[in-house]
Amino acid sequence: MTAFFHQITSTIFHPIYLFLMVMGVVSLWLTPKTVWWIVWGMAAALMGWYLGHISPFGLIILAGFTLAVVLYYRGPNIAGLKAVLGIGISAAGVLLYMHFLPGFSNWHLIHGIKVSAASTPYHFYLSADKIIPGIVLLAMGHAMAVSSQWREIFVQSFIPILLLLAVLIGLPTSIGYIKYDPKITEWLVVWLPINLLFVCIIEESLFRGFIQKELGEMFPFLKGKDLICLLIAAAVFGLTHLPAGLTMVGIATIAGLGYGYAYMKTQKIEAAIMVHFVINLIHFFFFTYPALAR
Repeated sequence: MTAFFHQITSTIFHPIYLFLMVMGVVSLWLTPKTVWWIVWGMAAALMGWYLGHISPFGLIILAGFTLAVVLYYRGPNIAGLKAVLGIGISAAGVLLYMHFLPGFSNWHLIHGIKVSAASTPYHFYLSADKIIPGIVLLAMGHAMAVSSQWREIFVQSFIPILLLLAVLIGLPTSIGYIKYDPKITEWLVVWLPINLLFVCIIEESLFRGFIQKELGEMFPFLKGKDLICLLIAAAVFGLTHLPAGLTMVGIATIAGLGYGYAYMKTQKIEAAIMVHFVINLIHFFFFTYPALAR
């Protein structure tokens, strides 16, 4: 933990970079909704460039992605254009989220910590190619929840949480992927905000907030489109976990079905985020995180 905070404060600019990313996400829920996310996002991108985490080509990619999203939501409603833009945004979003596009050298914020003795090492990168596109997608495509809506969102998310817990704890435990491992670790104070802001919120912005939500808009003639969009988004979400192995692909696909069901039921992105975060939180507190060492 000491080494982590030493790394954060080793230069004055990296804490500023982290702060700008945090504010870019948090600003989405400011009431009333403002355009401050643009300021924070642009500042974060420029700081990333200054620190060498984003190349000029990376800045061009981020600008092009932002322009495509703006055109998708605010551009002329020309037949076929929305579908082409939507497919392009979905594909580019997946490539960015998986760090397959050049121009980014993300900050290795957490270096291989072992949350418990039996766990595999945990790494985390502050990924501009994932976070900034996620901010753009949420800002342009969603009316964020206000305080009066949170209770209803929680109530409607409760059943998906229980069902997912039964499957996502039972199945990985039965195959030896994780085990019961209750713990309170000093890393919790770091993990909590990182996982909520840069994992749950950002991942849901693409897979449920855009792919699941907009696929039906792009192809309104689809029969049973809600179910089809749910399945496609969950499958794509699962496949993005392929670098972690086929077991993780299966687990993530099942998780994606649960997150997507919460979104489909409420039509609020916060429901998917809440289910995602609660599942991760219980995993972190009570089971091997992220998985058993082999």
